Amino acid sequence: MTENEASNRTRRRRGKPTSSRYHTRLVASVFALASLVMMLIPSVSAVVPSRNGLPYLDDATFERETQASSGQTTGTWLVLFTNGENGGARRATANARRKLAEARDNLLDSGVVAASVDVGESPETMDRFRLVVKRTPSVVLLKAGKAYVQALDDKEAEDEDAFSVEAFATSTYAEQGEEFDIPPELTFIQKKFARVTSGIAFGIVRLYAKSEKLASVLTEDYAQIAAGWQYSGLKGARRAASLAASKHADSYGLLCFIIAGVLIFTAALLAVATFPSGRPSDAAGGARKSKTE
Repeated sequence: MTENEASNRTRRRRGKPTSSRYHTRLVASVFALASLVMMLIPSVSAVVPSRNGLPYLDDATFERETQASSGQTTGTWLVLFTNGENGGARRATANARRKLAEARDNLLDSGVVAASVDVGESPETMDRFRLVVKRTPSVVLLKAGKAYVQALDDKEAEDEDAFSVEAFATSTYAEQGEEFDIPPELTFIQKKFARVTSGIAFGIVRLYAKSEKLASVLTEDYAQIAAGWQYSGLKGARRAASLAASKHADSYGLLCFIIAGVLIFTAALLAVATFPSGRPSDAAGGARKSKTE
């Protein structure tokens, strides 16, 4: 092997690691650039979901989509405010949602975006619009910094002659609706407070409903135990009580929880009421002073 051939072979061997490192760095750079581009592209999850034929807004998407407090560059919005499917307004809510869904395309041609929000699932939005939406279902037109509100009863929600969502959204909102300034977006503390108060309120409602069920269960079981006592004495009463406890275990668990809460609260009140108000050192000092005199 000549000296030139050996030199070329050595140069090629030395070049291989250099080429490998170059390709590794190139791939890493491309990957980093692609990651940066993906971070800058809006997420697909930003698309507003649809529910019952209408775009569905919640606490996370309401201001972002409507831009009610930031210039409304997304256009005019007609939002149906509902509060679940329960209560006496169930029929009016269903009819209002159906009517708005049917008019959605015509409203969009007029430059109005139709949507709905359930304030029962969106406590921040409920607290923000608490002075605007006084009962549900209600339609709220967000237009040029103003909110025009129309509460719907069964007739207005069902009969097109009684109330037309298209006419309200495009022409009659100032005459039919009650006008308000669009409430500003809640601060961070107000949002947290709204969620806490909403959780407490719904907890009280659920507890009240369970208390009503508990009262019914106790009345029913007492009648069964009394009947067992009457026909079979203590043995029959014990059999009826055991059957009632196994049948309504959740209700009796709630009863034990309520009793424990009452006992703890009573014990705390007694502890506060019987806690000595004076300091022992003051009493001893007074006693020594009286002996000296």
